[in-house]
Amino acid sequence: MLVLTIKSLAVAGEFGTRVRWLTGEGQMARAREKWSEIAARLESSPPSRLEDGQAELATARLAEYVRRCVAPRDRILVLWYAPEIYYETDRLMAGRHLYFFPTLAGVEDEQQRELDKVMRFKPPIILSDSASSSGARQAFPAVLRYIDGNYVTGAEFGGEGNRYHILIRRDSPPPARDTVTGWPCYA
Repeated sequence: MLVLTIKSLAVAGEFGTRVRWLTGEGQMARAREKWSEIAARLESSPPSRLEDGQAELATARLAEYVRRCVAPRDRILVLWYAPEIYYETDRLMAGRHLYFFPTLAGVEDEQQRELDKVMRFKPPIILSDSASSSGARQAFPAVLRYIDGNYVTGAEFGGEGNRYHILIRRDSPPPARDTVTGWPCYA
């Protein structure tokens, strides 16, 4: 677990600052306090729920929406790297990848497998963000052509300097609207 934590910190950047924070700036009591705080957040549901006074994360807002409006048996697809949405919603992926690596663009077998899985599960919603979903388009052009032909924007909102889109199937209009957000609801 410690190795995964250190790898995550290294990838996230500011390694030294984050490690000092996690170790309580070298003070054992402070380190225990920080780790207890982290454990409490991970045990809450959903974990990204922020405390009073903190700005709401777009991924937390989307996760709460998905928990309310997508049946547990249905799968979802997220077109940017936000694995916390799958985790916090307890919904399975409609695709094969948590992130659409551009290096997979030339791997025809992987292109077909990804498209086949998305077509098989036909997620009622697909989540997209304007800032980084273009990477998915470059990495998996056939999947994005399929999405473009079969999905429309059902709702969108801005947050954290980005624009988020909830795509819904053209052939499956939502039976209801979410009472919290007014977005399409399938549950």
